[in-house]
Amino acid sequence: FAGFHADSNQRLISCSRDNTIRTWNTETYGDYVAAVRELVESIREPSVSRHEPSEPNNDVRLRIAHKDAPQQIRSQRLDRLHQTVNGNGVTAGNVNRPQKASRYILTGAQPERRPAHRFQQAGSVFSAEFSRDSQRLIVGANDLAAHAFHTDTGERTLVMSMLSPREPFYAPEKNNFVEGHIPEIVSLLFLPPKGDLLLTFDYFGSLSVWDAKADKDGIGFEKARLLPGLPLDEQSVGEPYEVEDPSCEVAVSPDGKWLIAGVVRNDGGSRLTTSKDEYFAAIWDTSQVTAAGKSAPRKELRGEFAHQITAAAISPQSKRAVTATRRGAFVLWDIESTKVIASAAGAHNSDGVSGVFFRSEDEFFSAGFDGRVIRWTHENGELHQTEIERPAGHELPDFIIRLRPDPKGFRFVSSDLKKDLAADRYYLTLNLWSEDAGWRRLPVSIAAPQDDLSKPYRHDVSWSEDGSRILYVHDGTIIVLNAETLQPVQGFQLPLGNNAMRGAIAPQSDADTRVATFDGRFAHLWNLTTGKHIAEFRSHGPVVRAAFSADRRFVATASDSIRVFSSDETSPDHGRPVFRLPSEEVGNRLIEQVRFSPAANDYRIASVNSAGDVRLWQWEPGGAPPTEPVFASGNAMSSPPEWLEDEGTAVTNQIVWGADGRILAAIQRGRMRVWRIQGAGVTELSVKYPEGVTADTCAFNALDISADGNRIAGGGVRLNESDDLVSWGLIWEISGEELLPSARIPAEGFRRHNAAPASASNDVVLRGITAIAFDEPAHEIVTGGADSNVLRWSDIEGTPEEPAELLSIAYKEGLSGEGFTDPHPAPITAVDVAENGTVVSTDESGFIVLWPPSR
Repeated sequence: FAGFHADSNQRLISCSRDNTIRTWNTETYGDYVAAVRELVESIREPSVSRHEPSEPNNDVRLRIAHKDAPQQIRSQRLDRLHQTVNGNGVTAGNVNRPQKASRYILTGAQPERRPAHRFQQAGSVFSAEFSRDSQRLIVGANDLAAHAFHTDTGERTLVMSMLSPREPFYAPEKNNFVEGHIPEIVSLLFLPPKGDLLLTFDYFGSLSVWDAKADKDGIGFEKARLLPGLPLDEQSVGEPYEVEDPSCEVAVSPDGKWLIAGVVRNDGGSRLTTSKDEYFAAIWDTSQVTAAGKSAPRKELRGEFAHQITAAAISPQSKRAVTATRRGAFVLWDIESTKVIASAAGAHNSDGVSGVFFRSEDEFFSAGFDGRVIRWTHENGELHQTEIERPAGHELPDFIIRLRPDPKGFRFVSSDLKKDLAADRYYLTLNLWSEDAGWRRLPVSIAAPQDDLSKPYRHDVSWSEDGSRILYVHDGTIIVLNAETLQPVQGFQLPLGNNAMRGAIAPQSDADTRVATFDGRFAHLWNLTTGKHIAEFRSHGPVVRAAFSADRRFVATASDSIRVFSSDETSPDHGRPVFRLPSEEVGNRLIEQVRFSPAANDYRIASVNSAGDVRLWQWEPGGAPPTEPVFASGNAMSSPPEWLEDEGTAVTNQIVWGADGRILAAIQRGRMRVWRIQGAGVTELSVKYPEGVTADTCAFNALDISADGNRIAGGGVRLNESDDLVSWGLIWEISGEELLPSARIPAEGFRRHNAAPASASNDVVLRGITAIAFDEPAHEIVTGGADSNVLRWSDIEGTPEEPAELLSIAYKEGLSGEGFTDPHPAPITAVDVAENGTVVSTDESGFIVLWPPSR
């Protein structure tokens, strides 16, 4: 292809199959041809060794291979021509306005070129950003987490073991920034005696410790994670703990000193089918569960388990522990020495044990899937069992699925499940047992219809700290019963959408009753007296975007809220949440992007939500999390253009900082806004458009600010003069209190972001440019589009008086040996350029490509 440049009939631009774009001057073309002929005639042999100078050199020297040829020849005619000799041949041109060749010349692969790296993270990647030192890449994905990678290799940082057969998702040493649970929660409890910490446990065996107290460091964020964790023996292989059977609910000693859980450690075999599990119990000192560093337990009870542990408990004096397995094997342990005191096998008809608790140091109770409750006593080094008989005429249940003792261990509530053969359905009843009153039924029950057999399992029972009240939770209904009369004394229906299935009463710290519940992956804290929602304990939402602080010590994530994590790779707190802003402060809208100020020693955080509300948060490391923004723009002042809805095009919200932290630019529902920040003052700048273009005829998806802070690039779509929707971009120059257009990105041409990906259906909506970044080292601009292409453009610096039109240089494609040609199969979601010139591009199918600096 070839054509004349729009502003001169003397400038001809051509492109060819050798991946080279050439700029020609028609006035000097005759001199160029004559000079080339002179060169050819001077060379006696066809074999020529070509050398690429480090900088464009007007004094071109060619070294001749033939021994009789002159060692150097000089072409005087070429002195006045701008040219470069490289592996693709001679590229020559003379432009009206001097420019660096790297702005518009694409060379072939150079021998020293670092290869591009292409890899995939989750099903979709939403953001990608380099650290200021160019050493790390942080991405946000749809796997509920942010992830950091080495810029040069694309490898995860701080990797310890990538071959674990059942690798847990939460692993701070792998630079995952994740909070909360990925699968559903199965149990929760408050840590006595104060109840300032809430423990939650999920189907994959993760055990999390949450801040349940509203104090200076906030409330509702994950302070630690005990499982998966590190082995007690630091000399052993660093395989994480993992709980195989979630029916092993975590137990805590009555004094709150010890925490016990059943654990499985895999041998690390590379094949899941042949790897082996070792079952044991881990005991943590609760005073250390939130300490910095590894979450290793204080004790491990080992060597006695052929099957996974399904129940465990600690004695009233915190000296003994009991464990039970899914095959009815019981072991009584001395905690201090970790020695076995006594054991028994085959209890509960060799079926699973659903609960166990101590009454005294030598007496404990258990319930199982055989429908029985057994009292155990320890005498003369042996365990003796006695069944707790049911009243006359009352049949045993088919299963006991919960066993909940009162705080002193003298009473318990069992959750009994039995099938009514006549009705062909299961019924769950709750029964209270005490030594003096025997069995009594609570006035609640659950029927399981054939289309919802799991309904009885969606319930829980919890005791108050003094044993005077019993909490019953089922499918969003909370009832508090008097433990003596069994009559309801409080009732509460959770708000719509909160279908709580388990719950726990917090130790009493005031006159109000605090209750924790969970539904799915999220837990909540309620004031049962007032009905007020206090806090939410949860993971990221399905859309995550992330950014580094300027010094790379912290990572901020945007999702359901704003979170800040420690990313200091020299700190034992690496990967831990520092705080999470509650929904009461950030609102109920999705946070679409969050970014730290790039200025040194500046930890201000900018955010924008799905309504376009841009907020600025002031925070200092070590200080309390912000409680309100220092600046809020409010929701987008103008609705998106009507034609966007007609075209079915979604609107975007984005933010970007200037390098000195004084300019903040945003896209609010497709419209561009820019503010100058000076101290506590915020001034909005006026955004101007080229002739024939208005804010109502364009919509932006992406933006970036140049390193010097003087220019802003935006990309998206617009309606052209023929009312056709086309891709386009614009470069503004910041002049005083205005943004003046200085260059245009003509992305509406053939294969310039104006088409859908090749793999897409025909009804894909045009979204144009979806990502944009200044490539300062290469004097280029990089764009990504909904067409899945990544394009390089010459960064021609026009002026408001003489706006320029950028030249499309080339697509970013994989080269021979890199294992790919087309880098992205789906629309581009982000591009960024590191200070060292490395480029990253990501797409909606989760692919990440790290490109070496452009030459």
